[in-house]
Amino acid sequence: MFTKQLPERSALHISPCPSIHTFFMNYAIDVLYLNDQNEIVGAEEHLRPGKIGQRVSGARSVIELPAGTINSLSLETGQSLAFVSEINQSSEIQNKTSIS
Repeated sequence: MFTKQLPERSALHISPCPSIHTFFMNYAIDVLYLNDQNEIVGAEEHLRPGKIGQRVSGARSVIELPAGTINSLSLETGQSLAFVSEINQSSEIQNKTSIS
């Protein structure tokens, strides 16, 4: 919220969180809805500012992505996500997501 954009190749994982809104946002986003096993149980593309996201049965967390990411990565319901933390050379933790 209150940002000008969600940087490319970035994401925001919010847990626990079964749904979201885009109030106070200035740009559209893509949203993935995940169950307890990090399986995609719902997806919403180009959710515009000032809108309320879907209520998806079984959703326990959401991932907010730059608009167009779902399409460009061919993400769809039923795929599983894995969250992996890596430590880079400057000792910062980077979280990465892999899709299977």
